[in-house]
Amino acid sequence: MRHEEILPVVNPAWGRSPSPRVDVSRYVSREYVALERERLWPHVWQIACREEEISGPGDYFEYEIGDQSIIVVRTSKGEVKAFFNACLHRGTQLAKGCGTLRQFTCPFHAWRWSLDGAIRYVHDRADFPGLTDEELRLPECQVGLFAGFVFIKMTEGGESLEAFLAPIADNVAAYRIEDYRIQSWRTVVVKANWKVALEAFEESYHILGTHPQGRMTGADVGTIYDSYGPHTLSIIPTGLPSPRFSPPLSEQALLKYMIDALLDVQLADETQRALFEELREKPLPDGLTTREFFQKMAQGRFGSLMPDLTPDQYTSVWDYTFFPNFVFNATPGNIFGFLARPNGDDPDSCVFDVVSLQHPCGKPGEAVKRQRITDPSYNWGTALSQDWSNLERIQKGMHARTMQKNRLASYQESRIANRVRVMDHMMAAHG
Repeated sequence: MRHEEILPVVNPAWGRSPSPRVDVSRYVSREYVALERERLWPHVWQIACREEEISGPGDYFEYEIGDQSIIVVRTSKGEVKAFFNACLHRGTQLAKGCGTLRQFTCPFHAWRWSLDGAIRYVHDRADFPGLTDEELRLPECQVGLFAGFVFIKMTEGGESLEAFLAPIADNVAAYRIEDYRIQSWRTVVVKANWKVALEAFEESYHILGTHPQGRMTGADVGTIYDSYGPHTLSIIPTGLPSPRFSPPLSEQALLKYMIDALLDVQLADETQRALFEELREKPLPDGLTTREFFQKMAQGRFGSLMPDLTPDQYTSVWDYTFFPNFVFNATPGNIFGFLARPNGDDPDSCVFDVVSLQHPCGKPGEAVKRQRITDPSYNWGTALSQDWSNLERIQKGMHARTMQKNRLASYQESRIANRVRVMDHMMAAHG
């Protein structure tokens, strides 16, 4: 930790309730993966893609979760629909990946469906007596749109997407995320359970141990944690060094650390990067703290585009979880987040999406395609690489014969405990 002294600090919010214990079998057991497949994923709203990825008629995107494949498509009337990806003849998948098509055609026997799921053609239909058009309509998922994301739900009934997101939707609305566009969307297989991967980004408690540089720019001790039904939120003060360390930083040194942190997470485009690198070497304007400087800069750029943001939303990172599996940092103009889902039936790995969205600020942007990252030496930046270094070790450690339960902080890891409670409730309801 270099020469800084670690100071004893206590937040009054800590320790007001018992420390939760969580059975590690829910992270390492194939039986639990099977329970999630039957009792969680079919019954919960989940993000499949962004609307911009299916912007025109016939544009489609394949969403895979566990052993399920769903085709999300824009119809000729502009509607968004989602179909189970299986020909009703003998189950052949109708489409793969993403692209544009005029109709669904089975590559095996050439059966065809329109983009709204109606059967158009059955080869040698006379040899299938009794089949009706209604029976041959492609089965659909429920579809909902929010903040530019396409959500799907595999089962019928239950609450609407609006009701599901109601506890937290108003909180997020001020960012106007529906106006953002994909800056990058990188997919990687991580050797950890999907919940382990997400939980690493739902608390500031790990900053001291994992991100020593993070203590310079984020007041980890002062992080506020809250829940909104199944969804959760952390508010992380930025532009304030952690009160754990002495001596304190100067505002000019803090400015450099803040800019280094912004560039490290790769949120800046080339123009912004050049601006930040120039600002890094300039003295702060007289009378302004680093926190105030970043607030004024962000308000100057985004104030007219996001007039309902509060001052604190310009000066802190608001870190959200949309239950069950989307965690993201919201700052004006940038959304940086993570989607995780099971990798088949393997409890020890997951498919992990690193999502960066950026407000175009009136500039026409090029369509950005997703990347699948397989290179183990890929440069994720310092902070994310530090997080990656923990995940496989966490997963392997939970297989220890003596490791029966995780022991969570009552406040600082309350978002993790909230997911556990909500999942237990959902899985009991659908058992």
